[in-house]
Parts: sequence; C-alpha cells; structure tokens
Amino acid sequence: MMRALERRALLAGLAALAAGEPATGRAGVTRIGLADAFMLLDAYLALKPAERDRFVLAYRALRNGKPAPDVKARIVRRDRSSTPVAVDADGWVTTLPTLDELKRRDMFEVDGPPFDFALELRATMTPADRLPAAELAATLAQVNAAIVSMAGGNASGVGRLTCVYFPDAGSGRAILEAGAERPLPVFDFKLIGPTPYFEPRSTPHAMAVALAKAPSRILLAGPPRR
Repeated sequence: MMRALERRALLAGLAALAAGEPATGRAGVTRIGLADAFMLLDAYLALKPAERDRFVLAYRALRNGKPAPDVKARIVRRDRSSTPVAVDADGWVTTLPTLDELKRRDMFEVDGPPFDFALELRATMTPADRLPAAELAATLAQVNAAIVSMAGGNASGVGRLTCVYFPDAGSGRAILEAGAERPLPVFDFKLIGPTPYFEPRSTPHAMAVALAKAPSRILLAGPPRR
C-alpha cells in the first residue's frame, strides 16, 4: 500500500521539472530495493512500446543539489552477484535496470555519502534548432496518457505535463500560422540554467518552434515554479 501511495505522490510531482526520490539514507553502505531507487521505471517499462515510444526516463545522481558523478552503486542479486551502475561525468545513469531486474526485487547498493536521484522525462525526438509543434504536442499527449496508466488508470491527483523545455538552446520563438512569430518564455532553473520552453495549449496556432541552437535534450514537465 505504501508503495502505491509513494508512486502516486511522485506522479503528482511530475508537474514540476525535477521530481526525485531519495536513493540513500546515510553514509556507509546502504541497500534499498532496486525499484524503490528507480521510482516509476518498472511501471514505465511495463507499458506497451507504442505507449512510450515518444519519451524515456532519465535518472541523475545529485548530492546537495549538484551532480554527483562520483557515486559508487551496484545492482545486487539474490545470489550476491552484482553489476555496477554506471554514472557519467554529469551524474546521469547511463544504463538503467531492466524490467526483469526490477520485478525480481534485486537490491540497489550504494557506497559512501547519501545522494538523491532526480528524474527527467525526455522526448525521444532528435534535438534540433527547429521542431514541429504538432510533434511536441503529440509527445505531451502520450506522456500524460502514460502517467494515467502508471497511476492505475486513475487520473485524479496525478501531475499533468503541459510544457516542453529546451535546455542549452539559448532562446527560441514559436512560428505561427502565416509566418508570425512569438518569443518563447525563458525560465532560469537552478540546475540547468536559463531554459526556453513551449506550452502548446497557450500557443494553439503554432506550426513550429525555432531555437537559437539545438538543445542538449528535450524535457517534458509542467509549468515552472516561480
């Protein structure tokens, strides 16, 4: 029961850009359930491929609000064999657990001081300096439908994602019908810096999004917390 409540709370929190779940509780060697460390990953992987082909989950190790590339962690199986969890120079987990590993209740073991996992929902479309507005809207529609599925089909109380963010793109504009343009709003996030974003429902006549440069990734979330 507690697991279901935690999942619904995290789904509700996805309306913010960087929802996360604590991965460790103290210094030393800490073990928690693998599915508890990688919250929502089992529910995401359990979706049919056609229900999640427009977005992926990404997990970033943070310590005191900053990337933690020095994290030492591993997946530990019942037979005590283990597999290291690779983290890149920016703290991103580069190889996620499989659904089988999550289902068989493997453990997540961490050495050293505690850290948090921040969760990002990323569009699978290739980052570019010009993106079709219809594709961005369709990606948001899919991820919102998936969130309801991951919540057991109950849409009440879960987060709704309404915006697409373009980290490292600099600035951008929405290209409207008949060639008119509208500047994209920009929000300065603590971890990723000034980020232009697009909200399809507030710009219903947009044909495309044009950016100063291709973003490092395309994020899906709710409106920024001001």
